[in-house]
Amino acid sequence: MLPQNACEWAAVNKDSSGVKLHLKLAVASADEDFPERMIPSTPNVADIDVANYLMDVEDATYIMDRGYGYKTKMGGWLEIDIKFLVRVRKNFKYELVKSGTPTEENVTQFDLVSIQTRPEILRLIRFTDREGTDFILLTNRLD
Repeated sequence: MLPQNACEWAAVNKDSSGVKLHLKLAVASADEDFPERMIPSTPNVADIDVANYLMDVEDATYIMDRGYGYKTKMGGWLEIDIKFLVRVRKNFKYELVKSGTPTEENVTQFDLVSIQTRPEILRLIRFTDREGTDFILLTNRLD
């Protein structure tokens, strides 16, 4: 947070202010990435509310953290064929379509699923990193 006297332009309320940067990072290759677009906001603007403003390239795959894992937004992305990989929360609800067999030792789930109210098939991947943290990813990239 910024000191109150330095940032009236970024006020959230009378007691706090700040700036949040929503960043679109472009990955050109395994060795090259760069910030492609940035949208500043006050801290009270939710990440998910800015997401569609950052998704403007048809052939890209958008990789997002848990703040973006909402079914209504994903449904909209599926309707317009936006490719995505989203980290979802542990309590994310889905319907199992087909169980898969993980081929990596740290992957515990590699299934085809659907989200309620949508006909598209998605891949759900659950894995544990080296520090023991569990991750659940959902993607419409089946290739």
